[in-house]
Amino acid sequence: MKTEGEFEEERQSYIRSLNYNFSAKIDSIVVVSSKNERGFLVCELANGKLTSRLEDSLNQKLINHEWIRFLFFNSKGQAQIFLKDIFNYNAGDSICVNSNADKFYVYRNEKPICESSVSRATIHKVSWASWLKNK
Repeated sequence: MKTEGEFEEERQSYIRSLNYNFSAKIDSIVVVSSKNERGFLVCELANGKLTSRLEDSLNQKLINHEWIRFLFFNSKGQAQIFLKDIFNYNAGDSICVNSNADKFYVYRNEKPICESSVSRATIHKVSWASWLKNK
């Protein structure tokens, strides 16, 4: 039997394995649901490195989740972050991410408008039969 802690432990391990430490500018916003205020922040990398295949590789090692995702990449190779309250953000806002510290910030005119965590900004799908799997 799997416990909630095992799912959270796997998610935290995933986040630590990202080793993201970057800053970016919001290039644009893609609204997925106006009603639920959810959408993507489309980012232009300003500092640091990102690899579009990293999260795919980490997802292949998951046991309790089918997948976990913090960054998505569009056809132009731009990183995208899926968030709620999408209307709080504007093109030109700055983003700083440090997954080792599980920190995620959004700044406007050098003032923080959002202080959150990478873990809160990830989305995931739990494996429907994960409780049946043996370790």
